[in-house]
Amino acid sequence: MSQRVIARRFALALSDTIAQDDGLRSMEQEVGRFAAAVEQVPELEEYLVGPLVPSERKRDAAVAVLESQGASERCRRFVLLLLERHRVVLVPLIAEEFSAVVRDRLGIVDAEVTSAMPMDDAMQERTRAALMQLTGKEVRASFNVDPSLVGGLRARIGSTIYDGSVRCRLDRLREHIVKE
Repeated sequence: MSQRVIARRFALALSDTIAQDDGLRSMEQEVGRFAAAVEQVPELEEYLVGPLVPSERKRDAAVAVLESQGASERCRRFVLLLLERHRVVLVPLIAEEFSAVVRDRLGIVDAEVTSAMPMDDAMQERTRAALMQLTGKEVRASFNVDPSLVGGLRARIGSTIYDGSVRCRLDRLREHIVKE
């Protein structure tokens, strides 16, 4: 089983223990902070996964980090469960997957919008509104520029691509002419 699948299962299990949207957001921040600490301090990760370090010392180190971050009791229990199951090395991946679960439960999607020219704030907001109407969800968009599009824009939400670029239209027109 892949590490991403395992991380996704832990993320889903954690989200199932939280009933309120605010609790999801705060847990996302807490798990993210702990994951950042593990990623930024390689010695911490080595200590927490090291086979020669006694379990009690690993627990003490994890609790000390969590307390210094002001983590909740639920987050503390979750991290200790990961330690017990020898999955603490997956914390960064679990944090990433948990963020995806939170966005899904809150009805938020990420969109990558690419246009031929830079868009001003008003145009970005109109594009975001159109995507929200299209998906029925709140859209967090990142905007990029690709001059090869010639004009128009292309939006990618998950695995779905909405291509309204001039380049795409020209390609379709060429295919249509070739078929006839």
